[in-house]
Amino acid sequence: VINSHAVNEFPATMTRQVVIGAACWALSIAFFVNQAIVQAASARPYSLATNYISDLGNTACGSYSAGGYHADVCSPLHGLMNATFIVVGLLHVLGAILTRRAWPRRLLTSSGLALLALAGVGLILAGFAPENVNLSLHSQGALFGLDCLNVAMILLGLGLLHVARGLGAMALVAGLVGIVGSVLFMH
Repeated sequence: VINSHAVNEFPATMTRQVVIGAACWALSIAFFVNQAIVQAASARPYSLATNYISDLGNTACGSYSAGGYHADVCSPLHGLMNATFIVVGLLHVLGAILTRRAWPRRLLTSSGLALLALAGVGLILAGFAPENVNLSLHSQGALFGLDCLNVAMILLGLGLLHVARGLGAMALVAGLVGIVGSVLFMH
């Protein structure tokens, strides 16, 4: 134990397990690095404004249509993108489990960590079921991945406001911005 349990501090405790969990979350930055790599290798024009990230994991080249959405996709590194969904999902789950002791013991933080783990499971599902292979499972996983992540950030932010006001506020704002961004993108 690096720091003993403290009720009014965050992290409440700092153990090797908590540090490993935090490292899992830090390694999630690989999502953005790998997305940029896969996007740069796309054989068709790819736009962050008009394409779904899921298009980068699409395993076939050609026109893709589903539910009113249409795109011309060809992602030679689709395997890297799908593996990234899976690995980052695992990192989310591990981070939520391993950092549990660091968080204030409150329903808000417990619920936030559970939703963060569910978001990870959603990413894993999305990676194992590319949009053109199993659209239903992929869509459910992607929605869980995004929606649970944003709500988790809000709950964790609210749970931290009384012990780490600045960090809590940042998490709260990140979750709210994520929800607004998702709503705007879908319209």
